[in-house]
Amino acid sequence: TPTKRAFEDNWLTVDLADEQFDAVMGDGSINMVGYPHDIRYLFERSYRWLKPTGRFAMRFFTRPDVAVTRDQLLSEAEHPTMSFSAFRRLLPMYIAANEGSCVPTRRMLEVFNELFPDRSTLTWDPEHIVSIDAYKDTDTTSWFPTRQEIRDFLHPLTQNVEFVESGTYDIAETCPILTFTQ
Repeated sequence: TPTKRAFEDNWLTVDLADEQFDAVMGDGSINMVGYPHDIRYLFERSYRWLKPTGRFAMRFFTRPDVAVTRDQLLSEAEHPTMSFSAFRRLLPMYIAANEGSCVPTRRMLEVFNELFPDRSTLTWDPEHIVSIDAYKDTDTTSWFPTRQEIRDFLHPLTQNVEFVESGTYDIAETCPILTFTQ
């Protein structure tokens, strides 16, 4: 529109002026940048881009304070209460609790194959299950922090920090929207 524009760029390299935006928004964006430097850098940049009355709002993929366990994964697979897509998001939460919050995507496939060497025993649609094989040759990582770990990265002057629940879909409680102002 005459007063709005959208464009695609890289959060870490885009050249934007400070205090230019009413809002900085994203969906899992910070989960996908390098840990810890790029996460800190992106929070700092977002804080600076906001006008004094601006608001940050971004959905995060977190892990619960109480760790996801191997037994929980096995039980869920035996008697599913959620979609395979949601189950696939439990895997990095389990890995993060045991190996550190920055999870190599490839590791998700490795753990899945360790837990379920015979996929034919799983009751999810095989077409959905095979989607996890896309992680085989990836070199990406994702950050799966707790809510407190996210808070630890925020600019010291950040105000009105709040986690807003984002819906009623499977494991929505692990996908809050972080909001804050300058």
